[in-house]
Formats: sequence, structure tokens, C-alpha cells
Amino acid sequence: MIKKSVISSTVIYVSSIIFGMILSRQLIDMQWFGNEVMKISAKDLLIHNIISNCVSLLGLLSFGIITILYLIYNGIILGITMSKGSIYMIVTKILPHGVFEIAGTILIASIGLIPIWFVWHKYNNKDMNIDKYKLFRVFGAALGLLLIAAIIEARLM
Repeated sequence: MIKKSVISSTVIYVSSIIFGMILSRQLIDMQWFGNEVMKISAKDLLIHNIISNCVSLLGLLSFGIITILYLIYNGIILGITMSKGSIYMIVTKILPHGVFEIAGTILIASIGLIPIWFVWHKYNNKDMNIDKYKLFRVFGAALGLLLIAAIIEARLM
């Protein structure tokens, strides 16, 4: 079940990134906001990432709707950012920490999509076992990835 949720989260997120890149071609007047030098601590970045990703956990209460909307929004913003930024900016600013942050985001979102799979299994008269320990391990791994991303991002800024 968690595997299906991870795959679903990945497909939604990557599709949204691609859509954001396509959409950015229509946003000619948009100014790239990543040119300013900012100094943000790893702690502040970690807190921001945890809070924003926990929004996607609200999918547990909304049958995954909030999680899907969060993934779409986040993916579109990343797609626009990547499309409007230079290759140098993508390689030096987004990619080093983004690998960890995106993986953490997908893992947390996979938890928020569980109600969709629960309903799917009930509708198809299939039993569904939720391994709570696996969920906690996935959540812990996601937090670890967000921590690594925050440390890397703070050093790059």
C-alpha cells in the first residue's frame, strides 16, 4: 500500500513539475525571484520544510485531496522556477538539496494518500493492512531527508 502511495505521489509531483515548466512559457513577464542573496539557517529551513510538508498530511483527513493539491502546487512552482532559472542555478542551487527535499516531500505525501487506497480497497472488496511501523519509518525517513536538504540548502544560500 505504501509503495502504491509513493508511486502515485511521484507521478503527481513529476507531472506537476512538467506542467509548471510548460506553464512558465506563458509567464513571460515573471521575474526570477532566486537572484537575491539570502541567508537562512538550516534550522529555519527545516522548520519551514516540515510545516509545509505536514500540510500534505492533511490528506489523511481529506481523503488525499489536500495532499494532491499540495503536490500539484509545489510541483508547478518548482517547474516554473526551474524553467525560469539558468542551468547553473538549477545545478548549483536546486539540485544539491532538491534531491533530498523532493524525496522527503514524496514520502510524506505518500502517507497523505493512504485514505484513497483505503477507499479503493474497500470498493474492490479487498482487505488492506496498514503497517503502522512502516508508516512511522517512512515518516522518519522523510524527516531525515528534509533535515539533510535543509543543511545543504543553508550552506548553498
